[in-house]
Formats: sequence, structure tokens, C-alpha cells
Amino acid sequence: MKEFISTTLKGMLIGISNIIPGVSGGTMAFVLGIYQKLTEAIGYFLIKPENRKEYLLFLANLGLGIIIGFLAFAKLISFLLGIDLPEGSPLPFSYTPTFGFFLGLILGSVPVLFKIQTDTKFSLPRLWLVFLGIASLFTVASLREPTNIITEQSQLIKDFGLFKIIALPTHRMFWLFIVGILAAFTMVIPGISGSALLVALGEYGPILNYISERSLLPIAIIGVGVAVGIILATLLMAKLLEHKAGATFYFILGLIFASCVQIFLQMYEAQSSLASWLVSIPTTIAGISLALLSAKLQPKE
Repeated sequence: MKEFISTTLKGMLIGISNIIPGVSGGTMAFVLGIYQKLTEAIGYFLIKPENRKEYLLFLANLGLGIIIGFLAFAKLISFLLGIDLPEGSPLPFSYTPTFGFFLGLILGSVPVLFKIQTDTKFSLPRLWLVFLGIASLFTVASLREPTNIITEQSQLIKDFGLFKIIALPTHRMFWLFIVGILAAFTMVIPGISGSALLVALGEYGPILNYISERSLLPIAIIGVGVAVGIILATLLMAKLLEHKAGATFYFILGLIFASCVQIFLQMYEAQSSLASWLVSIPTTIAGISLALLSAKLQPKE
């Protein structure tokens, strides 16, 4: 039961992190100590039938947490970050403290990563992998546009209250499928924010609106794309972690370091008040504390 609750809570954090631009779900899985298990469970689900039951239980447990976190906190995160505010409106007071919490969550987990990973031997080639990870993330981050406003046409077919049925053009449905695949890769690869990529593609606002409004068709299309992308990406990462664990670990460290810098830059660019920065101190400490607590809850292999 303890492991079930722990995995569910970690899934919720991953689900929430996928909502926030600049925060990577893959990074969150890595710092929470379940990344390798996650990539193995998805990547080898069809390849290793003898472990399929174990993989299925873990994925169902984690998936439950991700769905709860994503759906339950979509509106709250939108409010805290001012996502639904008109373009040009000042950011809310809670913007910087919210990012501070996730920054603390990542920072507090870094020392734990070295305890979890067995092959951490330093070498010059691995140092270059750290720099490669940093450069990779900043290259992706440079694609981010300053706005997530997009104009699109959709037709409401039926509003059932709890969910809506809308019609979309064929080219729009195909594009959402591709977006789902791309977003899945960023969910799996640590350091690269799926939300930031969606902002760059102009799809962050519309997709968050689909989720908030419970629009079934676009959610289903994106979901299929995400499923395809996750299978491909996790199989790739599982192979790398199995055969090149140490080198992959150092590359991911570079992604994580650059992710922390990117989050801090977003906090800085918000030009928040001094009071907001002061509130960010306890929220960052809370994130660090939660990371350390998560390490204690991590089941011993």
C-alpha cells in the first residue's frame, strides 16, 4: 500500500509538471527515482512477456496518478500561472512562487540521483555529454514563442455538460496527432519540457482549453499520438539506459542543469515583485523537502 500511494503521488507530480511550460515530465520522473523503471516497463512491455504483469501494474498505478494530477490541477495551474489571462496582462503574484516550487523539487533531487545511479564515474567524454545536454535543451528552448495565442476553427456538435463533442478539419486532426507524438518524446526525455514545445508550436493554449472543456475528439487524437510517441521514445531510452547507463546519466544531468537555469530565467523574466520573490523562498524549500521525502519513500531494490 505504501508503494502504491508513493507511485500515485509521483504520477500526480509528473502529470502536473507536464502542464507547466519549462518543467519536464521526464525530468520529474528521473528526479523522483522512477525513470528507468518507467522506460523499461513501456519499452519492454511487448518484448519481455515474463515481466508483463509487473509492468502493467506499475504503469496502471503511475498512469492513475498522472491522470489525476493532469485533470485535477489543469485549471489550478492555469490560474497560478495566469495562462487564461488576456495577452499583455500582468502575470499573477503566484507565477514566480509556483515555478520556485518545481525548481526546488528538481534541485533537491540531484544529490539523490547520484545515490540511485550506480555508474557515476567521471571522465572527460562524460563531461562533454553534460555540455551536449545543456546545449540540446537551450536549442529547444530557443524555439519558444512569446505567446500561446492561436486562432482556430472548430464546430460544436453536442455539449453533454461533463464533456463536449466538437468537429475539426482533417488537417487539424492530423496535426494534433503529430503534436501528440512530439509531446510524448519530450515527456520521456528528461529536461525537455513538453509544455514549452507546445508553446513553441502555438498549441499550448488550445490543448489546455481542450482539456478544461473536456472536448473528446481532440483529446482522443492527441492521446493516440502520445501513446505512439511514448512507446517509441521509451524503447529508445530503455536501450540507452541498459547498455550505456553511465553516459546517458551524464547527458541527462546536463539536461536537468539546463532545465533549472531555464526555469530560473522564466522566473526572472516575469519581473515579479519583491514580495513574490520572498514567497518563492519557502515554496522552493518546500520543493526541496518534497524531493528528499520522495527519496525516503522510494522502495529499495
